[in-house]
Amino acid sequence: MYYSPSFNLVSLVAVLGELMGVLIWSTALYHTSWKKGIWKRLFIDIATLEDANHLNTSKSLETNIFKSATLQLILTILMIMGLFSYEPLVQSNQKVFLYTTTYVYFFLHFLLSLIIGNVAVILKLKFEDINQLLSTYEYENVTALIKGTKKVKDLYASMAEIVETFNRLFGPQLFLMGLHCSSQILQWSVTLVYNMFSDDKDDDYDRLVVGIIYIIMMLIWLGITMFCCDLAVVESEEIVTICYRIQMAHPVFSEPYQNIKNLLYLVNNSKIRFTAMDYYEISRSTMFDLIGTTATYFVVLIQFYDGKK
Repeated sequence: MYYSPSFNLVSLVAVLGELMGVLIWSTALYHTSWKKGIWKRLFIDIATLEDANHLNTSKSLETNIFKSATLQLILTILMIMGLFSYEPLVQSNQKVFLYTTTYVYFFLHFLLSLIIGNVAVILKLKFEDINQLLSTYEYENVTALIKGTKKVKDLYASMAEIVETFNRLFGPQLFLMGLHCSSQILQWSVTLVYNMFSDDKDDDYDRLVVGIIYIIMMLIWLGITMFCCDLAVVESEEIVTICYRIQMAHPVFSEPYQNIKNLLYLVNNSKIRFTAMDYYEISRSTMFDLIGTTATYFVVLIQFYDGKK
């Protein structure tokens, strides 16, 4: 992230960060150019579930935390322009970022977080619709309950396939975004140590402040995306509670009980999981795990510190 006149540990970590950024761009372009079928399949399947004949819902507008995306886009562009203008305004001999492409990756993080977060929230709402649909059959007659359970079973199976498509499409980006964010934190941390123990009294700590803002924004976007995925998982697990509640109202060997049992078997064996290329699951705790792992790498890297910038 930060510029140093000689190639050292900061430069090495910066190069690794640039490599992660290039891979993010490459995978995004690859999926949009040569894997259009996956995109088409994902959104067609979601659109099918939007049909009132499937979920008894006529929602035409999904509301979520990215509702003010235009405002976020404007703020992001203004921030990037501010970072670009920082160096010529202060007339410093040192650059804020080692590579200008860092600004591009900063913007890409926002775009990917916006897309992935929106899709995850839509999936969460679909699971909510499925749960509400199953709940409506709780007090219906036996025939309606049996038909409704089979319908919910088919819908849940379809949602499980949609999530698998989601993981195939966005898993590489989520994995690389996590690595890239980790590399940025490492760069800032190592640079901070270099400045603290440097004999040069003219170090520009304003650059570190700019870096902190940059990292915080990346963590916020990535954290919100992970939080949206976790919301969908939590909502998908709610169906288990509804099934147990319905089972308690019917005899063990009755047909409704057995149908609910089959639905539970499907849910337990097809649990909804958002993953980053199957390396780790996306959940609320993933961000803290990422920061903790980065701190461990920082301790290892700092062992190579030679006391020079």
